[in-house]
Amino acid sequence: MRLNAYICPQCGGALNAYENTEITQCPHCKASIRISYEGEKVTKERSFITPEGQTAASAVIPADYELSAVISRTWQSEMVPCTACIDAVSSDHTVYMQSSSREIYHDIRNIFLTTIRTLVRNHTENGYQKFADPESFVRNFAEKTSGISLTLKSTGKLPSILSNHPENAQALLDRNIRQYGAFLEMTGQPVSRIAEPVLYKYTGTLNNHPVIILAGCDYEGAELVYGPAFLNDLSAKAGKAMENIRGAIEKSTGKELPSASEFRKTASAVFSGKEKMTAGDWMKGGLLGKMLRDRKEASVKEEPAPVREEPREEGPVPFGHAKEYGKRVDHVLYGAERTYYCMCFAEKEAEASAVFARFVSSIRPDPSLARYETDAIRGKLQAIREEASQNQALVRQKQLELQRMQMETSRMISRNAAQASAGLMDSWKKKMDSDSRISESYSEAVRGVDSYQETDGSYAEVSTAADHVYQDAYGDVYGISGNAPDDDILNQLDWKEIPKK
Repeated sequence: MRLNAYICPQCGGALNAYENTEITQCPHCKASIRISYEGEKVTKERSFITPEGQTAASAVIPADYELSAVISRTWQSEMVPCTACIDAVSSDHTVYMQSSSREIYHDIRNIFLTTIRTLVRNHTENGYQKFADPESFVRNFAEKTSGISLTLKSTGKLPSILSNHPENAQALLDRNIRQYGAFLEMTGQPVSRIAEPVLYKYTGTLNNHPVIILAGCDYEGAELVYGPAFLNDLSAKAGKAMENIRGAIEKSTGKELPSASEFRKTASAVFSGKEKMTAGDWMKGGLLGKMLRDRKEASVKEEPAPVREEPREEGPVPFGHAKEYGKRVDHVLYGAERTYYCMCFAEKEAEASAVFARFVSSIRPDPSLARYETDAIRGKLQAIREEASQNQALVRQKQLELQRMQMETSRMISRNAAQASAGLMDSWKKKMDSDSRISESYSEAVRGVDSYQETDGSYAEVSTAADHVYQDAYGDVYGISGNAPDDDILNQLDWKEIPKK
């Protein structure tokens, strides 16, 4: 026999009762409830099916409501590979209901953590935005869905599954923390956390007609700090290095410079977009120049009277504000395990509220989508790990290539040095030979002789007055001025003319 979902009038929790059950006990507040079926429309669990024929979820909805569903397989963040949105509209189009699956957002507050994330291409850039508390989160969602400006009227208890099973909400939050830690390969330690259903009632005007809007979500979030230890100490080390640089510059210039904490504050403001730097600012000394100019301008202005800060009341730290209470926070993880929305004309409020309560308490996501989500997250995590492994292999390859290039450069330098040395020696030898010839020529000129090469390769000195020089068969050398002897005489004497050096 099928179970019908009913709402406890005392606590708003879901009641499970068989058909024709007249009295039951609320499993949450233990109140005894009498169930009346008079005038009740038959409501059964119905499926929300996409145009492609895939079931996105099921819920208890009146039979005359039109149902639709859309599944987007675009990654919203590392932990949300798809989004399923289901819609239900009454037959007279006076009541519209919607529910969307999980949304997870990230507010990264550690600049070094941001750098680590951006180094991995497989990380999803969607879903990174500034923190929003539950009320702001739901209001933004409600106004975006309705397209009108809304006024908050009251808050209530959201009768979702998680509201009746808070232990499941905590388990889901722990899962999200573990998942994101796996993507970063770090362990996130919560500073504060929240997992609670919230419901808000708004009023507005649509086409000059007053409307009531019920919007809520199973809100969850955690403020996290991450290991390993080097990340926790990185800011301190950077600050110490900045102080050392600052001290050295002050010593050499004699000017007082901003402290490391001031530099980090200005750098964070510039990189986050809170403060703008023009091209002129960068050319006038960059961040350091900007801080010096800001300090000079501040010194000219009158110092405001000190404001006495009232001591904070003791108690739990509001979620999302741990940093304001002196706690370090690297990352704020927040969002909704599921969002819920209902818009109706004001005169339909009572009827729509009852249908909406049953709709919220009975939604069941399709198991196939849960399996797809789990497999997709595992696949992305594996892709990131493979990319990290490939990057490590690429780094090792680059290191080996660098070593090979260094060895080749060393060999090239050695060869060039040897060639340069040989060239220098050759140039030195040629210079010495040239100097020797110059010296010999100078000496011969002084002594009035010229050198002639004998037949055995040696040289003989002969007076510069000789026009021809001969050598006989005995090796004697003769110099003759004037015309050369006839060839017959030279043949008879067995003289051979030798050349000048």
